[in-house]
Amino acid sequence: MSVALFMGTLLVTAPLLAEPVLSLDFVSREKLKNASSGLKEPSGLTLSAVTGELWAVSDDTSAVFRFSPDDPAIVITLPINEDEMEAITLAESDGKFFTINEVKGRISCFAMSDGRRLASQKIHALAGYADIRASIKAASSKSGFEGIAWHPGRGSLFAVLEGPPGLLVEISADLKTILSSTPLTAARGFIDPDNPDATVDFSGLSYDAKRERLWILSDEAARVFVFDLASSQVTQSLPLHWLSGKDKEKTVDKPEGISLSLDGTQLYVVSDSEARLYQWQIRQH
Repeated sequence: MSVALFMGTLLVTAPLLAEPVLSLDFVSREKLKNASSGLKEPSGLTLSAVTGELWAVSDDTSAVFRFSPDDPAIVITLPINEDEMEAITLAESDGKFFTINEVKGRISCFAMSDGRRLASQKIHALAGYADIRASIKAASSKSGFEGIAWHPGRGSLFAVLEGPPGLLVEISADLKTILSSTPLTAARGFIDPDNPDATVDFSGLSYDAKRERLWILSDEAARVFVFDLASSQVTQSLPLHWLSGKDKEKTVDKPEGISLSLDGTQLYVVSDSEARLYQWQIRQH
């Protein structure tokens, strides 16, 4: 219970709610076996709240792939007119999905029904780009936007710059305006506890509707950061470990796509280098 002193009067306010502690229990590690159709280098991942299917993109293929988390061997392929895609997200209530092209710095919008392109815009052409130009120029020369997530409550998109340093950018759904930007710095909690002197990079993100948080993925740290938009702070970070047949703990190699189940109990990550789907149960303590 918190206590405050106001004009000589002792005020007792409601108890402060502690942030729930989260942990990840490894569930499975499955090979994505549809490489013949182009799912060779999965780089982005999102989940349909309607069908429960995962939607994925591979940065070397002009298509979207749909499959069940429980049976990733059976894949439905939807060809689209876009390439070099690093991320995908669904605006399902609007019947749309968005992708991001890292090399060209372009966000595109498509119809979920048939993959028809509805809109496309380069990030440097958005209103408000001048406010983030310096941050983008300060990033690594090989850095581009690698993650995208739809925020249904705000009706906007979030995109993440790989960095280092990383940058979180909010973009209007009509792909016209940059609404806000947040540097992803150590002061905000983006630190790898296993290598605290290293600068963290970013490879994907997903919106957690249950907790109202963004889960931001780091490739090099093999770690996910749970980020509170209200405070612009990391509330906690979790390493992406899996267990081998001998119960030996290992780290996911090159995690690039991330998504959560609608109820916030399952975490899915795809490895670009391994073409594998990883799954964990999210425990809340």
